[in-house]
Amino acid sequence: MPVLFCGLVVEAILATVFFNNRRVVFLLPMIGVALLMLLGVVIERIVVTPREAVEATIDNLADALEANDVQRALGCISPTATHTRSRAEWGLDRFRVSKTRIANLKITINELTSPPTATAAFQGFITIASDRKGDIPPGTYGVAFTAEFEKQGDRWLIAEHTEDTPNIGGP
Repeated sequence: MPVLFCGLVVEAILATVFFNNRRVVFLLPMIGVALLMLLGVVIERIVVTPREAVEATIDNLADALEANDVQRALGCISPTATHTRSRAEWGLDRFRVSKTRIANLKITINELTSPPTATAAFQGFITIASDRKGDIPPGTYGVAFTAEFEKQGDRWLIAEHTEDTPNIGGP
């Protein structure tokens, strides 16, 4: 966004100068600035920061929960994260999730550890459509989560998590 904003300001100034002077020589810098803005947008799309990669893992997990897809959800969790994996398996076996939402996401990256790690704190909202045991009524439940991530290869996977109340039973 800063690249686009600055580029548009410079373009507006150059357009004003061009229309006041009506000289073609002012079109060349306008074309140059437009190309630089395009290059900036392309670079922003290609380069994925660690923060964006962690956020993508969280989004993938939320999508897997909405699809009630256990294997896709487990694909976002490290094989060594036994508590988190068992919690996901239990929840998806018991509940049918119809919607998820993430709010107040704060991600901290630590590139100095080996492998690199990250901590994500957020409020998760899960809308339960049904409970196979019938103990929990359908509705939306909000839970504060803290998830620890590890970079494994080119992916960021959940290494462990904690959740605050309300805790809907389970392992």
